[in-house]
Amino acid sequence: MSIEIPEGLTELLQRFTVEVLRTQPGDLLEFALRYFTQLRESDSKEAASGNGQNSANRAAKAVNFAVEAMQINSENGEDDDEDDDDEEFVAPVINRFIRRPSVCAEAFNPDDEEEDKEPRITHPKSDEQRRRLQEACSDILLFKNLDPEQMSQLLDAMFEKLVEAGEHIIDQDDDGDNFYVIERGTFDIFLKVDGAERSVGCYDNRGSFGELALMYNTPRAATIVATSPGALWG
Repeated sequence: MSIEIPEGLTELLQRFTVEVLRTQPGDLLEFALRYFTQLRESDSKEAASGNGQNSANRAAKAVNFAVEAMQINSENGEDDDEDDDDEEFVAPVINRFIRRPSVCAEAFNPDDEEEDKEPRITHPKSDEQRRRLQEACSDILLFKNLDPEQMSQLLDAMFEKLVEAGEHIIDQDDDGDNFYVIERGTFDIFLKVDGAERSVGCYDNRGSFGELALMYNTPRAATIVATSPGALWG
């Protein structure tokens, strides 16, 4: 199938493209509508008056349209205000019609890494310890979607930590090592504000803490201090 380019299409699109690049309109559709509407009105007037200088008139019209468009953009706040500093930074116009480039990454297949995995860490537990640990983890949001096998692996990897009143479990700005689930005991939460530590909350015999530093590889976000003897699962 052969396609014939209509006469004048190339010139028309070239002129329109030049005006778009010159004026950098914020709304391309609105700009195109006004541009071609005014161009049609100009051609109609020229045809009615029998003026043969179409090319010159179109060129003059294009210049006037560009000036008008820049004035409208200025009135709408799209152009920067005049400033005595000649080197003032002018923010680029963001055109919502330009597609963002796609971001590609190499696909990851977990099965390819199976042979390189380190042996799974397990901490032996009595049936009583395992029961207590499972109860402590039952309300933890992070574990809600684990299937039975994953939950079993998680319980195997956790270890019991007994604490005394006044013991610092984690300190703000330290590197993260463990995530803790509370089995029993009370714990205060402290944040450094203007160089001083302030209590911002507490845990009372339930809850968990310490996951953010591990999930996002960031320093500890708060200090946790035991206010009674208790037990944690790390």
